[in-house]
Amino acid sequence: MIRIPARKQNERRRAPRAPLCLNVAAESDAWMGACLSRDISESGVFLICQRLASVGSGLSMIIDLPGDLGVLRLRGTVVRIQAGDLRGMGVEFAPGKGDEPRRLREIWERFSRAFGA
Repeated sequence: MIRIPARKQNERRRAPRAPLCLNVAAESDAWMGACLSRDISESGVFLICQRLASVGSGLSMIIDLPGDLGVLRLRGTVVRIQAGDLRGMGVEFAPGKGDEPRRLREIWERFSRAFGA
């Protein structure tokens, strides 16, 4: 069983995250690229990418879901950058339209139960 570490006292996340590696196509005004998710919550995602957008940049994302669950099309804002061996960026989801917020919540609940988030 995978254990998710307890929150650190300086943790800024608003929602618990589930570890989930998914293919993500991301695009900002300055670049587009393929990324992998490291973890996801109802409010955001951490993306592992070779190229990084700058903090404050808006992103459009297409997240490939496992099995026959399809894709999620979401928008968000880069809120932090992580340099080093595991380059990536924390993205806060923008308020969604249509079915996407409901689908995200259902998918997150399914995976958070599986991983004990």
